[in-house]
Amino acid sequence: MDHQDLQAAWALLCSGFTTNKSLIQSCWSTIEKAYSAPARAYHNLDHLLNMFTHLERLPDSIKAELDDLAVLQFSIWLHDLIYDAKRKDNERKSADEAMKMLRQLGVEQERIERVETQIMLTQKHIALTTAPFDDRLLLDLDLSILATDDSTYKAYGQQVRKEYKMYPMFLYKRGRKAALRSFLERDRVFYTPYFYEWGEEKARENLRREIERL
Repeated sequence: MDHQDLQAAWALLCSGFTTNKSLIQSCWSTIEKAYSAPARAYHNLDHLLNMFTHLERLPDSIKAELDDLAVLQFSIWLHDLIYDAKRKDNERKSADEAMKMLRQLGVEQERIERVETQIMLTQKHIALTTAPFDDRLLLDLDLSILATDDSTYKAYGQQVRKEYKMYPMFLYKRGRKAALRSFLERDRVFYTPYFYEWGEEKARENLRREIERL
């Protein structure tokens, strides 16, 4: 999957709920504009592409555990629809906009509420081990960048810094270290067995190394 595939993937997903092609295109334009904003060095279309690529590459045995693939896909698309590094209510605003968009597309209310729940989980990236598999998988997909190779992870750190460039370095370092340590202090960075086996050790290694560099 590449950038050109994203629009087609969005249209395919929406076609299961509406035949209104102009509405599907309008919603896509909203998504593309939001994730292409100049201030987004990391939370952009590449982030979505990374999440969908990981989802696409999951073994069939893992995909079989999903309860509602469409809900998960909508949550991926819309979880960062609103993003402002200076605000702390991005997830709430993203969830609100997602609910409006999904109602327009004809998505069932129960599914809309599940998307809302999943998006709100990305605010703190904390889920109970008993949480639905789909919810835990969304968080793991969102944090999969933490377990990438050294050069990719380093570039990710630089992108995050760009998004917080409005803060002086000493304040950024303090906040970033606190965020990184919060992940290390958890029993698990990744909640699903698949991602835990795939990237837990590497994620912790990357987190510790970034703290040392800051």
